[in-house]
Amino acid sequence: EVFDFGRIAAETAAAAALVAVERSRATPVTLDVAFNVQEAYFAVFAARSIVKASEDAFERARVHGDLAAVGVHSGLRPPIELTRAESQLAKLDTGRIRARGSLSTAETVLAAVVGVPDPALDVASQPPAPAEMPSLNEALAQASARDPRILDALAELRAEAARTRAIG
Repeated sequence: EVFDFGRIAAETAAAAALVAVERSRATPVTLDVAFNVQEAYFAVFAARSIVKASEDAFERARVHGDLAAVGVHSGLRPPIELTRAESQLAKLDTGRIRARGSLSTAETVLAAVVGVPDPALDVASQPPAPAEMPSLNEALAQASARDPRILDALAELRAEAARTRAIG
């Protein structure tokens, strides 16, 4: 009976170590999912900023076009100035349309990554404040302590040790 209890305890410890190995193998997948969600989240903020910049540029070009039109009609500027301003306005309008399409795409990607049933998902009006960056040495130490490959190798080592104890 003592032998059976010892064998069962050793096999239980080995199985628990194998569970730890599988958990550590799931860590990279969890990191990938978290990264994809964060990337899609911040892509919406970037796309929104691009839309704002393109709309501001379009408005400035419209004002410039109005100024060129007044100058041409009063005879102070050559007609080519109005043609250039209209061309620039059309170019910036195209950029504005593309930026809106990119924002729509980014919101759709965020909805898909998060898994909501809505076709698009918007974000809050302001991005979160960035966290303070650690020093290079601290970042390297944190990365080596949290690297899924290192944690996976250590978990496999513990599982093999438990299996060896069980066999012994």
